[in-house]
Amino acid sequence: MSSDLVLLLVFYVGVGLLASWLAAVSRLPVALRLLVVVLVGASDFYCWQLWRDVTGWPTQEPMPEHFLFHAATIEEPDDSTGNPGSLILWATRLSDSGPDGPPRSYRIAYKRSLHEQVQGALERMRQGHPQIGSLSENDSAEGRGRGLFSPDEQPPEFELRTLPAPALPEK
Repeated sequence: MSSDLVLLLVFYVGVGLLASWLAAVSRLPVALRLLVVVLVGASDFYCWQLWRDVTGWPTQEPMPEHFLFHAATIEEPDDSTGNPGSLILWATRLSDSGPDGPPRSYRIAYKRSLHEQVQGALERMRQGHPQIGSLSENDSAEGRGRGLFSPDEQPPEFELRTLPAPALPEK
């Protein structure tokens, strides 16, 4: 755990203790004091969940329609532990003007065809060929659910291919 996360945890605990102390010594009605303690605890939990998004955990946002592929981690299904497997992709959203923001990680459900496609893209990247991806047309952003995948949710279908060479202007 990094020192920033430890400091954040100390602040959360400090604010919670301060709210508890104020609730114990104030002359407000008991129901209002309990409400303050519960709200502070809930806000700490909510902030912690938001912080996960910043610290590199896979985002709960749906995958972008077009993206620059950076890396992947493949977790194959394991029947002995009951792990359904997943693919964690690091990608940058692509807009008309190029990459749009920093890379984000996306966790998607394991599917053998996606595993093979990602493995091939990683090999091409090792050979020095940048990879771009796009979701299939039947898997648009409106049709995809938000959040981390559920066991019965189908992973998004996408295609990874080599980034074409830039077209240079004529002399």
